[in-house]
Amino acid sequence: MLIAFDGFGLVVAGVFLVMSLGVSIANGAETDRQPLLEVRGEIASTQQQREALMAIRDRLNQQLSEIELEQGQMARTIGELEAQSRARDKRTKGLQQRRDQLQVSVREQQKTLAGQLRSAHLIGREDWLKLLLNQEEPSHLARVLAYYGYLGRARSELIGKLEEDLEQVRMTEAELQIEAEQKALLGRKTQKERTALLESGRQRRQLLKSWDRELHAKAQRLNQLKDDEKQLERLIDAVKDQTNKAAMTENVPEGAPLAAIKKAHCPPAGPVVARFGSPRMTGQWDG
Repeated sequence: MLIAFDGFGLVVAGVFLVMSLGVSIANGAETDRQPLLEVRGEIASTQQQREALMAIRDRLNQQLSEIELEQGQMARTIGELEAQSRARDKRTKGLQQRRDQLQVSVREQQKTLAGQLRSAHLIGREDWLKLLLNQEEPSHLARVLAYYGYLGRARSELIGKLEEDLEQVRMTEAELQIEAEQKALLGRKTQKERTALLESGRQRRQLLKSWDRELHAKAQRLNQLKDDEKQLERLIDAVKDQTNKAAMTENVPEGAPLAAIKKAHCPPAGPVVARFGSPRMTGQWDG
């Protein structure tokens, strides 16, 4: 189990370390370094977790970049669809105006044609009676018949053309209606995809923020563990020095000469304040 060492934990671990070294020097080589090994194990584990988080964050960043590219393409597609929609609306409006004009023209032509037919019918009856009664003008009868025949064909052609134009307008309107429905369907699909992209981007950004917070926490924990490692190393070194000095003192045999005792007991660190036999305020230094 990994142990989180703070300042108080290090002191407790250090005291335990000193006590364990004082009790058993033989097992000290294995026991001394146990807290340090645990810290180093947690450092390695935290480092691996941090690297895994960084890899996930990199993948999220890549996915966000791809989503932003797709959103840009989607925006261009929507712009093109809106331009096509405006063009279709303009074309539809023009066709509707043409249809209205043709309908007005047809009504006027029908009205004119009806009046002409009534007049021609009345005139024709009189001409027929005159022509039948007057057998001396057969050529006039032929001209009248040819005239009314030409007039009837011209009117029929005009009516046929108007009806053809109206049918073309109706077909065009039906085609535009289908295109409008397809455009609306595509627009809904595009909007759905754009919404999904925005939602996906939002979720990934939230994950990225969470990952960044976790990475920051792991980095702080890693720094703290490294500080703990250094403190434990210094503590172990200090304890080892004290243990070595204690071992050297214990190894001096009883009744050994002064030289051996001086060799076993190293002088304390620091400058010499007073030497043996040197004068002091009253008398001389003798110990």
